[in-house]
Amino acid sequence: RPALPVRGLDGTGRLCEFAGVHSIRSPLALAALYLALSQGSAETVKDRAAGVRSDYAVMQSSLRWIYNDIDRAFAQARKTGKPLLVALRCIPCKSCMGLDVSILNSPDLNPLLDQFVCVRIINANALDLSKFQFDYDLSFSTLFFNGDGSVFGRFGSWQHQRDSNDTSLDSYKAALETALQIHKSYPANRSQLASRQGSPVRYQSPIEIPTLAGKYSRDLDWKGRVVDSCVHCHQIGDALREEHRARSNRMPLDLIYPMPGTAVAGFDL
Repeated sequence: RPALPVRGLDGTGRLCEFAGVHSIRSPLALAALYLALSQGSAETVKDRAAGVRSDYAVMQSSLRWIYNDIDRAFAQARKTGKPLLVALRCIPCKSCMGLDVSILNSPDLNPLLDQFVCVRIINANALDLSKFQFDYDLSFSTLFFNGDGSVFGRFGSWQHQRDSNDTSLDSYKAALETALQIHKSYPANRSQLASRQGSPVRYQSPIEIPTLAGKYSRDLDWKGRVVDSCVHCHQIGDALREEHRARSNRMPLDLIYPMPGTAVAGFDL
């Protein structure tokens, strides 16, 4: 039978839609599904505000990483002619923490990272949604750009999200090397990158989406409730789905099945 999307609340209380579930007849199977829904959400650090402020304090001294300033990062990429690496990280979320730490501290990656303008983004408030289109449910993602805003590629991993102890950097290193090769051939290869660019959007930034509008500003409240002022990436997909429900519109498939891991389709890479 066709796979049916299943909706439920995760451990943080947000609405999730799980793809690839067929009809369930057994009460035992249904109980197992509810258990999976309750345990499948990303675990968070105990003191979320302290985690965010600690990350800020540590990264402010970094000579490689621009911290939470995407406009400055794009300007630097245009000035230097380097490609731009944008790492999006939900700091309170423990998922992908091992991968995140490995990337920041791996001497093997440093020669590659030095060839990029690197920026670390920890909130989605002011993201340009015409450019930043990726799997919003991941707690760590990387996008590669040219300084003019053209997307070279995206990296995201559900494997690292499921297992925070998986710190293998092989696939990430390959993504860096591929982005650098694409950049060397740019702009002659611009037409080959057309399918990688973002699609037209109704809202330019997350804080313009109706269910988020008026609740958040563009900047984090570092002097106050910094965590409460943050738009998490997962809220983007949630807000777009809520808008369709409010309008009683048919839900687009790309909002039900947003860039799923290959396991959803039944195979592993």
